[in-house]
Parts: sequence; structure tokens; C-alpha cells
Amino acid sequence: MTPPRTKLLNVEKLSVHLGKRQVVEDLSFDLDAGECVGLIGPNGSGKSTLMKALMGLLPSKGAARIGGHDLFAIAGQERARRIAYLPQEQQVVWPISVEALVMLGRAPYRSGFAPPSPDDVAAVEEAIVAMDLVELRHRSARELSGGERARVLIARTLAQQTPLLFADEPTAGLDPAHQIALMETFCAMANNGRTVLACLHDLALAAQWCDRLLLLDEGRILAAGAPLDVLTPENLSTVYGVSAFFADSDHGPVVVPVRRYRDNRV
Repeated sequence: MTPPRTKLLNVEKLSVHLGKRQVVEDLSFDLDAGECVGLIGPNGSGKSTLMKALMGLLPSKGAARIGGHDLFAIAGQERARRIAYLPQEQQVVWPISVEALVMLGRAPYRSGFAPPSPDDVAAVEEAIVAMDLVELRHRSARELSGGERARVLIARTLAQQTPLLFADEPTAGLDPAHQIALMETFCAMANNGRTVLACLHDLALAAQWCDRLLLLDEGRILAAGAPLDVLTPENLSTVYGVSAFFADSDHGPVVVPVRRYRDNRV
């Protein structure tokens, strides 16, 4: 019998207004330790807003607890030790080496101008290897391609080594090999007891690599559960306005959108 998982994050009736528009409405869900959860939904469904609200970057109503503690009452540095956040934005505005940029992920654990500890060095090295950046480590991050820069920023987030990681469209700009490598990294983190909530538009990746999916539509959770329980023909038609090809493989379920309905909703 599989032992029950430990609840890591509990969100209750979270709502977010941007101006007069309600973008997130009464969302309630849990994240357990040791799972990789995909946050999916069409553009404008509230995925990024949800992550920003949980990080305290947008005002919200409702409650959220991490490890039993009020998430919104935790100070900034302590929150950064509990949650790592990878936003969509991938700009680097100052000249800094790849290795130094990844080391910034260790800032929550360092005081002042103290030199990196052995744990800091090990965490940075692990993140650099995971994101295939060894040959780029001494390059300026501003000289990299968009995909390379995306991998550096992911590595910075991985270097925080927090129990919970929020990643907003982390596979955007990555080639297929690095997309798969990233999802493998997320799954390895989950297998080691950490938790990942990844906002994904690629339903094929979501179906194959995530333990669970949360499907948002117009600021509400329309469906939650195992990938094939969420990515049903009916849900894909209703939410995305598409039909999809479904198959089984040795590596998991295959779900590939293939056609858009003319009215975009059925």
C-alpha cells in the first residue's frame, strides 16, 4: 500500500482582481510533497496571475499555507528558502557570467558579501550540469541566445533547492531535447521529495511528465487529477477548442492537439 503523501501547500478560496476584472476566482487546491503538477489552460485563464499572487507579487484574497505556515506572513528571505519562482520574463540587463548568475539563486542562504559555501558551490554545479551549461559557464549571459539564456535562468532557480518550485512556462524557447531534459529534472526533484508546479502550454509534455494536472479556465479550476482524466476530448474541446490525437507509448500517454474547431469552442 502506497503511504499517503505529505501536504506541502494548501490554497483556499484564492481570488485576484486586476482593476475591475476578476482574473482568479475562489481557487482551492493542495500540492503534496514529491509531485510534479502541471498548471494548464488557455491564454488569459489566470495561470501566471495565480503564481504571482502566491509569491506575494499581486494583491489577493483568500488563504495559502506552506508547511502549515501562513504563506503571506512569511518574510521575503524565508519565502525564498521555501519557494523558488521562475517567471516568464527572460531578460538579463547586466553583464554577468553564467556561473555568477546561477549563483544568485543561492542569495537566500548567504549573508552580505560572504563567499559561497561548499553547499552553494555544489548546488550551482548541480544546476549547471542539469541545464547543460558547463561549456557556457564563463560566458556573459547577455551574449547567449534566447534558449541558452532561458536555461541559465532555470538553473538559477534550481540552485535555490527549495521544497517548492513555481515555473511559469519554463519550456518556452527551449529545443525539444532541452525541454525533455528539464521535465526529467522536474521529475527527479519530485522523486527526491520536492514539489514542482509548472505552467505548461505543451499538452504533450504535460501528459507525459506530470503526476497531476490543474486545468484553469476563466480563473477557475475546471478539472484536476491524473493527466488522462483531465485531458479528455470533452475538456480539450470546451476549454481549448481543439481535438487531439491520443495514444499510449512505452514512455507514457501521448496527447497531441491536431485540429482547431472553427468557432474555437464546442
